[in-house]
Amino acid sequence: MAPANCSGRNFISFHDLTPRANYLWASPSVEDCLGYTPEELIDASPYDIVIKDDVPSSQTAHTENVLNDMVASQATLRYRHKDGSPVPMLVIFSVCYEFIVACLLVLDPDGTPFKSSLVHSVAMARIVQSKQEEFARIKRHHSAFKAMSWNTHGLEPEFRVCMILNRYSRALGVLYASPSCEQVLLIDAEAIVGKPFLLFIRADDLGAFVEQVQVAKSSTAITHMRFWFQSPNWVQEIPCEATFFSAADGLVVIMRRSFICGVGLRPVHALYMLDNKLGLGYEVSGSEGVQCKH
Repeated sequence: MAPANCSGRNFISFHDLTPRANYLWASPSVEDCLGYTPEELIDASPYDIVIKDDVPSSQTAHTENVLNDMVASQATLRYRHKDGSPVPMLVIFSVCYEFIVACLLVLDPDGTPFKSSLVHSVAMARIVQSKQEEFARIKRHHSAFKAMSWNTHGLEPEFRVCMILNRYSRALGVLYASPSCEQVLLIDAEAIVGKPFLLFIRADDLGAFVEQVQVAKSSTAITHMRFWFQSPNWVQEIPCEATFFSAADGLVVIMRRSFICGVGLRPVHALYMLDNKLGLGYEVSGSEGVQCKH
């Protein structure tokens, strides 16, 4: 299921929403992939280590992600290793409210010839309540992005939660949770860190949830699913949908509230696969319930 040209080396990084997409954090495996320590990249821009010819593509990908509040996009770019050698990489981006989380996979230079590409996943598009309001929001995003002095007040990102789970534990212990947990899941981020993520999944959803997580852990697929989250601070279960992608340093989860109506619904699963040759995507999805969007 994994693309034949992926080497198996990868790392996770967080970036701010500014036009420079500065590094906020990078996982330890970045040193295995690019030769830099995480500390060397903090506050630097990825454009500083992207091959010059690929910088415009990288900037386009970042701009489109921020302006359109993308949940999942992928691009193939060439980075410059600390020793100066080029490193072709598959980059998966996701806007997570206040920052961007990325998973970067090193491509095998002896595999499929490098081809620049940019693909957006439709598996988890932003929920649009009004076309007029959405166009107005996009216009404000453009104004904020083009301003001489960067102003995040012009941005209105959707509330989303980013978590990094321990992929090597059966219960998927929470290693990191973003502050927006409080708005989306009604639980403090610090309170959920260290606890098994499976503890918060409704019992009826556990079997299908674990099955999809295993798919994400064993491949480079982006897995999308819906389930009910049980918050200890709320009497009702919270309908959620999440996108999962796996890295050596953890399982990355991007979550948001889902709008579901009906009784006794089971989760809806969608698998966003990576094409072995072109790096493009397609979806396989199934539904056992009714979804309504407001």
